[in-house]
Amino acid sequence: MIEPSEWWFGSLLMYFLVPLGVGALLAVMPWLSRPETWFAVTVAPGFRQSEPGRRVLRDYMKGIAGIILLVLVMQALVLWLSDDRALIGLAHVSGVLFLSLAGLVVFIYCRRQLLPYSQSQSRQREVGLEPPLTARQVIPGPLWLQAIPYLLLVLPMSWVALHFADVPDQVVVHVGMDSVAHGEKSIRTVFGGTAVLLVSLVLVHLVMLVPFFMRRLPNQARRSRGINLILLQVMFIMGVLGGFLAFLPLHGEAWVNPPLGIGLILGGTLLMLFVPVVTGWFVLRSGEPLVVGDRSPDECWYLGMLYFNPEDPALWVEKRFGVGYTVNFARPTAWLGIGALIVLAVGILALTTG
Repeated sequence: MIEPSEWWFGSLLMYFLVPLGVGALLAVMPWLSRPETWFAVTVAPGFRQSEPGRRVLRDYMKGIAGIILLVLVMQALVLWLSDDRALIGLAHVSGVLFLSLAGLVVFIYCRRQLLPYSQSQSRQREVGLEPPLTARQVIPGPLWLQAIPYLLLVLPMSWVALHFADVPDQVVVHVGMDSVAHGEKSIRTVFGGTAVLLVSLVLVHLVMLVPFFMRRLPNQARRSRGINLILLQVMFIMGVLGGFLAFLPLHGEAWVNPPLGIGLILGGTLLMLFVPVVTGWFVLRSGEPLVVGDRSPDECWYLGMLYFNPEDPALWVEKRFGVGYTVNFARPTAWLGIGALIVLAVGILALTTG
């Protein structure tokens, strides 16, 4: 068992709170979905409050709670029985992955229970004529607000660039469970991590534009604005956290020492998990559906998450479960986009690992 320390205390919180955050996200997913669907199945108005609808929800919640408890117990046993930091780190990552995959299995099981109640009858996607969305309807706050997360990241990077000569020859390149790792001073080691965050901000920002290129449904403006509000909050968290870490090469290990340094890193990570839960619950959770279904056929949603419909010309559709958007995998453009993202990910990996 590893001896306690200030660093270890922060890591211990991360060790258990991250699975709890992922579990909380999984638990609220049914309520954040469009009210016309229930576990990715098109249902009749009022079905959620019916006995079959409530029964499936109870089964889902029991399954998620059981998985969270299992992961926490297994991780506690690893902490208690082992002092191998590599094994403890592996147990943490494996626990979060297992929680996500097991949650998916529970979701698929619940969806299968609801398929007999499906109200979707046509493979053709029905689309009504809705007025075009405007930026004011979809983008939260004034447009200048969108620039602040970039400034929070770019200004510290610029300061470090102006004082590049003061950066020590050995810079901190990684913050671990209870220690930090160092590397040779270079453009890559000094700016690589923050550059990745900057690219991530751009990608998140681009997602905000998806509502302008997808089929418009009743109440679409409200939901799109709510989703974009979550994205904007995540961008602010990324900007603050990235701006703080941008000074890490300049100030060294003292910059991330407990309690302030590790506290900010821990807080930022947890906020990334819990902000969608809280904001989604108050902004996206809605009551009875305005129409039956999201006008996409149930049979084209494989496992309730992958949309493949060659007869639908739309590239973007709203997810059936949870919050966000996905692509119509029957469209060649979708695969081109996925390929571009893979190339981008490989390029970023090459940049950050040398």
